[in-house]
Amino acid sequence: MSTSADVLVVGGGPAGCAAGIAAARAGLRVLVVDRAAFPRPKTCGDAVSNRAAALIDELAAAPGVLRTIPHAEVRAGAAVFPDGSRVVHRFDDAPGFIVPRLHLDDLLRRSLERAGARLHQGVAVRRLLTAAGRVTGAEVDGPRTLEAEAVVAADGPGSVAWAALGVPYHRGSRLAVAITAYHRGVDFGPCAAT
Repeated sequence: MSTSADVLVVGGGPAGCAAGIAAARAGLRVLVVDRAAFPRPKTCGDAVSNRAAALIDELAAAPGVLRTIPHAEVRAGAAVFPDGSRVVHRFDDAPGFIVPRLHLDDLLRRSLERAGARLHQGVAVRRLLTAAGRVTGAEVDGPRTLEAEAVVAADGPGSVAWAALGVPYHRGSRLAVAITAYHRGVDFGPCAAT
């Protein structure tokens, strides 16, 4: 089975949705594929800076849209070091947000579909298709063929799309591990530079 689009976006997270929304608003036929099914929890820092919040408002075509889903507003952020010193950054012009990816990704998915793009969830890209020295689409689970004039690789670290193009994923000598937990009623004390 073959499906065609002007733009195929591999990855339906924030970057993939942003690319898909922009392309759909430009009048292109857009297909976004992601191996996950949405909404889904995703381990992430969940932080949305005030500048990113403004971009999300544009993508959703709804000012203040982050306030319509579960969130916490943030007016300052601090990094506290083992010696007790800290670096504080204040958001004076607009707040940042903490938004669980479960809710943020769902908001962006709905915005993507409202813009006219199609989203295929639970679909893993197996390989990119090439012809005459250019990427022409992808083979996905099924197996199915997705044909496109342009392919956007937005599938994150360890990207299948990047690997298919021969771009190596360098983890380097350092590895970060993330754990996500949500708490209520925690007193962090004053958030002031000392």
